[in-house]
Amino acid sequence: LGGLRVVSRVETRQAFNAIRGIVSKSVIFFAFVVTLAVFLSAWLARGLTRPLRSLVEAAGKIAKGDLNVTLHTRTRDELATLTAEFNTMVMELARQRSELEGQSHELSVKVREKTAALEGEKQATSDAQNTLLKTTRLATLCEMAGMTAHEVLNPLNNMNIRIERFRGQTLGLRQSDVEL
Repeated sequence: LGGLRVVSRVETRQAFNAIRGIVSKSVIFFAFVVTLAVFLSAWLARGLTRPLRSLVEAAGKIAKGDLNVTLHTRTRDELATLTAEFNTMVMELARQRSELEGQSHELSVKVREKTAALEGEKQATSDAQNTLLKTTRLATLCEMAGMTAHEVLNPLNNMNIRIERFRGQTLGLRQSDVEL
């Protein structure tokens, strides 16, 4: 072949059988190595993605409002740093939620107190308006009574003056009759 010569003491058929044996063993070895590589890759991938899946699940719980999540990792790489920061973030969120709930409660109490105070002031204002209305009505009634009394007393006073004059004149005439 192309100027190459193979010198062998083995028969051609025996050489091809040996080559076929080597090829079949190589194929089996290749299949074993590929299978081993696939299983090893799957095992390593699962080992690498397990902490990430835990992180994703924990983030889902937090998104739903559950802040009682703490992650643990056995590694000492970037995933361990990420897990530690994640746990710190969850603790800070829980602290802020607790603080907000406290402030919300305080605000609710203050609103109730202010509402009660405003209701009291409203009642006091209503009572003062009613008292003012009654006082105004009474003052109007007194004014009307005074005007009525004035209107009635003026003619009576006039009549009284005339009666007194008439009496004086009548008594004056009688006294003069008596003197005679």
